[in-house]
Amino acid sequence: MSYKRLFVLLEGDDDKRFMDSVVLPRIAKTYHSIQVVKYAQMKNEKLIAYITSIRAMEGAEYLILTDIDHEPCATRKKQKIAQDYKSAEIEKIIVVKKEIESWYLAGLNVENTKRLRVSPMNDFDEATKETFDKLIPRAFINRTDFMIELLKCYAFDRAKSKSGSFRYLCAKLGIT
Repeated sequence: MSYKRLFVLLEGDDDKRFMDSVVLPRIAKTYHSIQVVKYAQMKNEKLIAYITSIRAMEGAEYLILTDIDHEPCATRKKQKIAQDYKSAEIEKIIVVKKEIESWYLAGLNVENTKRLRVSPMNDFDEATKETFDKLIPRAFINRTDFMIELLKCYAFDRAKSKSGSFRYLCAKLGIT
């Protein structure tokens, strides 16, 4: 078997925490090495060079995880990322709808929604940071503590059924 590496390029700490807890353990046996890189603070030229170097490596793959932000659709966001980071391939870009907080919330089952005293939601692909912040129960000191608690009780299959963009990521990575 040839040496397989995966580079996951993502925006920030909340994205990294989610990937480290929910996604990477499910694909760890698929790759010899998985490296997570936060790119939000990188200059465009540095990220372009980084992606170019990954593409030149034998057995290396990469994914770019990005929020949809203000783009009207995932396709448009992928085009924008590919335009901004010239070496990025559109099929390697995963768009989170709307923001990573929606994936945290999508994994909250009915039992834990009640236990944590969180208002139930229906449309997880529309959740934003602001939506998330309004749902944080008073018992939590800050949003990071709340996120960590959500990850402790994360219902993976529920998240896949409730969030189309999370389901897409799982399909891209072969997670069933």
